[in-house]
Amino acid sequence: MPRWIKGSLMLTLVFGACWGGAVWYWRATNRMPGGGDLLMLMLVLPLALLLALWLGRKLIAASALPAVAAAQTEAPAAAPPPPPAAPPLAIISAAVRAPHGASPEELAAAIADHKARTDLDPALVDADGFPVMTARHPEADDPVLRHDIDAWLAANGMAAVRFDEQQWRALTLATGVAADLAGDAAATLLPASGAPPLLHLMPILPAEWQIPQRQAAGLWLRH
Repeated sequence: MPRWIKGSLMLTLVFGACWGGAVWYWRATNRMPGGGDLLMLMLVLPLALLLALWLGRKLIAASALPAVAAAQTEAPAAAPPPPPAAPPLAIISAAVRAPHGASPEELAAAIADHKARTDLDPALVDADGFPVMTARHPEADDPVLRHDIDAWLAANGMAAVRFDEQQWRALTLATGVAADLAGDAAATLLPASGAPPLLHLMPILPAEWQIPQRQAAGLWLRH
């Protein structure tokens, strides 16, 4: 409710109570009021009551402010809890297959020295038949390893799975990376006694690889 409406209601209530009470008093005592009575009861008394109400509200508000300030001083707002610390990333081992380095350190050094350059590929072309720039690894085409993978897939019920040339290059290089990481894991994580820790292999393959190809590649790398 707006403040001016509240003020109007209070003004009407005080003047109505004073005037009604004065009229009732004069009628009960059968008395004819004089000019002083009219001025006192009809104007001065209502204004005095309104002034007393206004001063009372100011005093109550002023006395409440120190109590609120003291409560805020005694009970400060609780600080929000700090965000949980992110777990540190620990890289136990890394392996790469790149023509400019046989290890992450060698590849990083070649990139820093601007020696990791691409050349026109002797076999790969784009959609218009033009050669593309590549960094072909000499171990990407390995007929012996391809024969071994084909034989292993056939022996494990996946003879119908077929890979194109690009997928064969990726699978060939991934085989070397998986072998390096498996050797590092065996040398680093194998305990002196007891069962070895469980490792989870999760190959991240391109989106165009079909589900049978993904399953076959994952099983071969796990093998």
